Amino acid sequence: SDPAAVVRQAELTALLDRTARALLGGTSPSSALGAAACLLRDGLADWALLDLGPSAAPVRVAVHGPAAPEDAALEKAFLRQHPRDCPVAVEVMGSGAAAVELPTDDPDRLGSDEEGTPLMVRAEVASLLSVPLTAPDGTTVLGALTLLRAGAGPPFSLLEAGTAEIAAGHLALVAERGGLCGPGPC
Repeated sequence: SDPAAVVRQAELTALLDRTARALLGGTSPSSALGAAACLLRDGLADWALLDLGPSAAPVRVAVHGPAAPEDAALEKAFLRQHPRDCPVAVEVMGSGAAAVELPTDDPDRLGSDEEGTPLMVRAEVASLLSVPLTAPDGTTVLGALTLLRAGAGPPFSLLEAGTAEIAAGHLALVAERGGLCGPGPC
């Protein structure tokens, strides 16, 4: 087998372990979810966006970008964005199916900032992965985790997408147990 693939598999297994530990060791469910999203950004992407709640009324609860972004205001733009204005997150929460995309002819997949500039363009997205946070019942979607790679980063692999889906399942457990599923019962 390919040595690089074996190394990447080991890295992703370690990432899942760190993420699970962050979720179990958080001082509160919301801080645990934020810490886990940050770890997933560190291990998989340049950006991590975490939206919780039903698809009709989600809330963006975490945004983690590069430590030293070229566009310092971009993180604030993602934080200010209502998840209903992020088409890919709306689709994932509505369908319960993951989305893995390379840059498309539609620069509005992430929506736009307050000035109307597409966030895909502003963040220089090269690859996008958005996965649903599916409750243990296997059908209820509690939110979406959207990971972005910028610049010349490689596209997300199937192995990485699988890792993100497993982590999203863990995030969903914490969100549900912590009552962080948005308005109404989880």
